[in-house]
Amino acid sequence: MSSFSGDGVTPDIHPSEQILQHLAGARQWERLLQVARLRLEQLPDDHTAHRAAALALIRLRRAGEAEVYVAHLLREDPEHDYHHELAALVAMQGGNFRKAHDHLRAGLAVDPDKAALHRLMASIQGVLGNSAEAHWHARRAHELGGDTEYSWLAQEVVWEADFKDQASLQARIQSLEKALEHAPENAFLLWRVGRLLLRMEEPAAAFIWLGRAVAADPFNKAAVEDWREAYEKSMGSIAPCHFLGVP
Repeated sequence: MSSFSGDGVTPDIHPSEQILQHLAGARQWERLLQVARLRLEQLPDDHTAHRAAALALIRLRRAGEAEVYVAHLLREDPEHDYHHELAALVAMQGGNFRKAHDHLRAGLAVDPDKAALHRLMASIQGVLGNSAEAHWHARRAHELGGDTEYSWLAQEVVWEADFKDQASLQARIQSLEKALEHAPENAFLLWRVGRLLLRMEEPAAAFIWLGRAVAADPFNKAAVEDWREAYEKSMGSIAPCHFLGVP
C-alpha cells in the first residue's frame, strides 16, 4: 500500500495514485485536494487519498478541515508514523503545541530515525521552552536528513526560540544562509529571512523578502502579518541592507 511521506507519494501501479504523487510533488495543493476527494468518493477508506487530502489542506492552512481526514487515519492505523506527523502539523496550525508534541513522540516511537519528525519536534520543543531538547532534535534531524534546507531551517527556528545574545543571532544568520544555498525560492525560508530582517530593524529589506514569501505562499498568515508590519515600518523607505545578498 502506498503512503505519503513528506510532500510526496510512494509510487504505485494505480494511475490515480501516480496522479496524486505528481500533484504533491508539484505542490498543486488545490488540485491535489480535488483529486483526493474524487478518489474518496469511489474508495471511502483509501488511506492514500485520506493522506493526500490531509496534506493538501495542511499546506493550504486549512487545518480544521484536515483534521477529519487525519482522525480517520489515526482510527484505522494508529501505528503509522506519518499519521502522527500529519496530526502534529494540524495541531501546530491550531496552536495546540502540547498535542503536537504528543503526536510527534508517538511517531518517533514508531520510527525514531525519521528526520522530518525530529525537525518538527525541534520546533515544538523550542516553542515549549525546552531549548536543550530542541537543539538535540535539530542536530539529530541534520544527522539523519543531511545537508538540506530543511535541516538548516530547523536549526534557525530553534535559535529564534533560544535567542540569548549576538552568538544566537549569528547562528540564525548562518543557518539561513546555508538553507538559501539549497532552496533560494522556498516560501517558508523566504519568510524566515524576512522575519529575521524585521527583527533586525531592516523593514525595507524585510518587506522585499516577505513579499516574495507571501507571493509564494499566500496562506501563511504569519508571513502576511510580518509583511504588513514591514510595510508599515518602512513606509516606502529604500534603506540599504547588505544582509544575505539584499542589495
